[in-house]
Amino acid sequence: MENTKTFVANDKIQTALGFPVFDTPDWHDRAISKMGICWGNIAHLRSTWIHVSIVAHALINATISLAQATQEHAGCQTGSHA
Repeated sequence: MENTKTFVANDKIQTALGFPVFDTPDWHDRAISKMGICWGNIAHLRSTWIHVSIVAHALINATISLAQATQEHAGCQTGSHA
């Protein structure tokens, strides 16, 4: 591991990722700003995922309740003809 080093992206890759090229004077501040935007997007996606999970859970429970009610209703109808 002593002979390994990190990969340094070239200017074209840095620009494509939205990061400044390192020879710009404010590269550090711009990189920190870009990371903040990325973290904000992750937080938004996480809260959206939690909301979707809650709605999906409610739909599953409603479907199960409907299926149980339908079975009970069918059982009542079948039992009344006997």
